[in-house]
Amino acid sequence: MKEKFVPKNDNGAVLVVVMLILLLLTLMGKGATRTATIEMGIAANERFYKKTFYTAEAGIGHIKTRLQTEFAGKNQAKIASGQTPDWDFALNGTIEGVNAATDTKSSGGAVWVKDQAIDDAERLKSQYTVTVWNNPGDKGGINNDTDQLLCIRSAATGPRGTTSSVEVILLGQASGEAITGYLAQAGARSMDVRAISDFTVQ
Repeated sequence: MKEKFVPKNDNGAVLVVVMLILLLLTLMGKGATRTATIEMGIAANERFYKKTFYTAEAGIGHIKTRLQTEFAGKNQAKIASGQTPDWDFALNGTIEGVNAATDTKSSGGAVWVKDQAIDDAERLKSQYTVTVWNNPGDKGGINNDTDQLLCIRSAATGPRGTTSSVEVILLGQASGEAITGYLAQAGARSMDVRAISDFTVQ
């Protein structure tokens, strides 16, 4: 008959098993903490990039509003006389504080807005710069718009050095007819002093 070997002193076995379980739990906890830290960093970076993108979009909204007003004012005589309106004023440096474009690329465009800061409640500062230039396909060259298309770029910088830019092309159009053959003011009543000849004056 064979004898079975049964250890008589197994008091330390439970301690070894408990130590192995604690080591395993510690490693799992450390891995979970590291994963949570990475996820928080990713979420923060995504928030910064979104803020910077929205800042660039704010620059586009800003310049569209400003250009719309300038477009109507600078082209009023052309629209009244039936001519095609253009973006020349945006490119040739005639607007105070705006330099003339030097190329049909964004790097040589006219800077309309420079380092416009946006500060929010979270103290995450960002800023944008808006540049306009004549589209490269325009036969008019750098400062002479002939196709009513204007390229715009809003470049933004934000927290932790994030950057974003948005580029759009605006089509400048105006509806209406030329004011010609309008004779109602030309002496129709005795109260009329003189006929209207300058339609740019309001």
